[in-house]
Amino acid sequence: MNTPGFARTHAQSIAKAMERCMPLVRRVTIALILLAGGLSRASADSLLDRTWGQSVRSAVQNQIADPEASKRVAPSEGLDGQAAEAATAKYRKSFSREAPAGASSINLVPVGSVSGSGQ
Repeated sequence: MNTPGFARTHAQSIAKAMERCMPLVRRVTIALILLAGGLSRASADSLLDRTWGQSVRSAVQNQIADPEASKRVAPSEGLDGQAAEAATAKYRKSFSREAPAGASSINLVPVGSVSGSGQ
């Protein structure tokens, strides 16, 4: 049965069968893609949600020098008010433009001619 009519009829029946199956194949493919996407999204969200903000909380905790400091009510030790004020005044005065007494200024001025010829 190698007649051209048989081959054509056979090919046509295969094409019709494929046309009938294509909507089902498309639906299954779309369903599998959506299912895979949904599963991957769910696992990523749960991992992300569990650790969200952890690095910031760790950084803040690491910057606290003494976590128990709020429980102690004793005054801190250090400079008294007068010594702190004197130190602050001295610090602020160090930024003034006035030259200290006894200081001399030295200006360096080049003497002679400067030429580009190297002589």
